[in-house]
Amino acid sequence: DKKKQNIIIEKLREVFFGENVIANCIKVLSEAGIKLIIQEKPDQSPVDGVAFWQDDNPVIGMTKRYNRLDNFAFTLFHELGHVFLHEDEIRYKKPSIDRVDNLDDYSFISKDEEEIEANNFASNNLIPQAEWDKFNSENYSFSDRAIKGFAKKIHIHPAIVVGRLRFENPILYRRRFKVANDII
Repeated sequence: DKKKQNIIIEKLREVFFGENVIANCIKVLSEAGIKLIIQEKPDQSPVDGVAFWQDDNPVIGMTKRYNRLDNFAFTLFHELGHVFLHEDEIRYKKPSIDRVDNLDDYSFISKDEEEIEANNFASNNLIPQAEWDKFNSENYSFSDRAIKGFAKKIHIHPAIVVGRLRFENPILYRRRFKVANDII
């Protein structure tokens, strides 16, 4: 039910703060009629996720390619973007290898319109763009304290803020932050 999109998103954002993140995401999505399947990363296969339809339900398949909360949250929301924005595309076409997401390959400069939309859906539903722009304009050092304060203000796990910082600012990629990023 697309009318419950915002409720689902808020519940998932809350789940990221607790323990049993994967089990609780499965529960939240199941209650909404969305199947979530998590697999270990296949050997030599850079797969993050896929969205497709099975009977009357959307299905999101994800791997534990990177066992980090920021990656898990972004991949989940990216695939949710496909479910909410591209239902006809994923519902009425057979799954194929070109619809399996390797998010290392799909950056914001992707030329695939659906991937750009799914990336934007994920980014903006995890951290609203207006808030993100303000945070970036007010910070130069991106201290742990500033990151945690911003995360608390917008009610998102700080690891997700760090993940977006690292993705959008390669200079910060190797910087150490005192923010837990493990999936519990």
